[in-house]
Amino acid sequence: MPEDTQNTRPINDTVATPKAIFGKDAVMEAMADHIAIMGLGPLIVDAKWDRKELTLTVAAGTVVNAAKAAKAAGYNFLEDVTAVDWYPTEPRFQISYSMLSHSFRQRLRVITRLNEGEQVASITGVWP
Repeated sequence: MPEDTQNTRPINDTVATPKAIFGKDAVMEAMADHIAIMGLGPLIVDAKWDRKELTLTVAAGTVVNAAKAAKAAGYNFLEDVTAVDWYPTEPRFQISYSMLSHSFRQRLRVITRLNEGEQVASITGVWP
């Protein structure tokens, strides 16, 4: 396996990815050829790659479009939807959508943040 050089770690015998990247611009530059980055690019407002996991933040009003873009990019399975109450932080609530691409063997977390009283559209039209 390749050695751990320049802040990378081996994923398999030929591919290495960064250990951790934070921020939309840094993630999009380092992982420009990732299927989720290519598929959801214009919808992303923040991003991080940490512990071999990609998390993309989208605006609450674009959640349905983000789900459609993820599905079109190859994420064929919605694993779960969870929520976190970050009280007293604002925006207070975080909705997390965990998706899986069986063909690419990749997981993706798409999150959005909401203030108290705000709502987010359902993605059941994308994944019934």
